[in-house]
Amino acid sequence: MRVNRLILFLLIFNSHTFSLFAKSNPDVFIFSKITNHVYIAHPGLVKRINSTSTIIVGRNFLTVVESQTDVYMATALIRGIRQRISKLPIKYLIFSHFHLDHILGAEAFLRENPALVIIAHQNTAEHIALHGIDEQTSWVNTIKQKSIEAKQFAVSAKTEQKRKYFTIASNEFAAYYRDVQSSAIVPPNLTFRDSLNLYDENLQLQLAFLGAGHTAGDIVVFVPQDKVLITGDLVHDYEPLFWDADPDSWVNVLEKMKQIGFDYFVGGHGDIHEGKEIIYAWQRYIQELITKTKGAIAEGLTLETFQKEMTIETFSSLQNGYGERIQKFRTGYMEYLTGPLIDAIRGEIAFLWKFYDKGN
Repeated sequence: MRVNRLILFLLIFNSHTFSLFAKSNPDVFIFSKITNHVYIAHPGLVKRINSTSTIIVGRNFLTVVESQTDVYMATALIRGIRQRISKLPIKYLIFSHFHLDHILGAEAFLRENPALVIIAHQNTAEHIALHGIDEQTSWVNTIKQKSIEAKQFAVSAKTEQKRKYFTIASNEFAAYYRDVQSSAIVPPNLTFRDSLNLYDENLQLQLAFLGAGHTAGDIVVFVPQDKVLITGDLVHDYEPLFWDADPDSWVNVLEKMKQIGFDYFVGGHGDIHEGKEIIYAWQRYIQELITKTKGAIAEGLTLETFQKEMTIETFSSLQNGYGERIQKFRTGYMEYLTGPLIDAIRGEIAFLWKFYDKGN
């Protein structure tokens, strides 16, 4: 894994590192029906990084978008699909982009169907081939270190309650570590550059690359019959993440997405959305952060000074309840992200600063 992925984990597991073990959800996935053909499955309050999967039901087969964060989660997803949605074979698995929380569960799907067709953009396939193993290794090592730290906290705990708390935390991180370590990276076996259409009798799926955004290989999937758009991490319920992004192109991609005739969209994390409100919100926020970062660089500020000056109140795009909405979702669905939103933004600023500060 390159250094920026390691930084990402350090940002995610912040000063609230062990808050994710405070609660437990007995249901690994929450399934929701959007239309007659489209369902989503997003994890409840879980103890590991995860994504939202979309299941598209045709007459003869299923298509799943996002394979989950590891084989354990993918196996639970498949089990839920069989129990709650359909027994039809899963013919296609689609990677929206190359980040590991979206691709590491693919092996479980391949075990169920050895003839599985795994689809991704060409840039995504190239990135996985070049960097996938290194990124997985760094991810595994970071999770393992968190398990060790929790164990050390348990040993030094002054109360029995805290000792149990950190012991559970250590065990949970250890389980996550084992699952990620044992999940083989499975590359896509069908790639495309601009667009690709899939058919199951009258049902059509339109896959499209609209340009670089969150990564160099993000794709969207449109189900025109049901007017559902699947966006991956180009837009979702959290704030945008920039460590592999082309921010200027991302703004343009969001503009293109707004022109698609969808009624609902599903992001790579979170729940279903009706309408385009969140896409407008993301576009405003990304553009504002770009403008502020470029302005700070032009003024000769240091990154550290710029980060310290940043507050939620300085963002017009996070007012009128939108910033509070993001924070509420982070707390409600992914408990390890319960730190202040401004801390996450300051971390993302470092990636934008590197992107625009051509003098360093």
